[in-house]
Amino acid sequence: MTRYWIQAGDTTSGGGSVLAEAAGGDGRPRWARIGDAVHCGMHGMTTIVTGDAEQRIDGRAVARHGDFCACGCILISLSQIRSIVELGTDLIAPPHARRG
Repeated sequence: MTRYWIQAGDTTSGGGSVLAEAAGGDGRPRWARIGDAVHCGMHGMTTIVTGDAEQRIDGRAVARHGDFCACGCILISLSQIRSIVELGTDLIAPPHARRG
């Protein structure tokens, strides 16, 4: 399964916008990671709580299309710039954000 990385300006299922903090520089995207801020259109300010256990920027897991915000909304990638192909379903998240 291909999952695209989330970047600043991507949206959520609640009509929000990702406020990614990882510096892209030189016109490169600012990738979103666990703990980065999101303004959710339904719930106000929240953070990203799930991400890729294998892909990290500055020590924090990268958020992907389909990952979750603390409010329960889903991250949606608007562009298809960078992706990973998943063979498993490993998520890295705080215990309160885990589903299942």
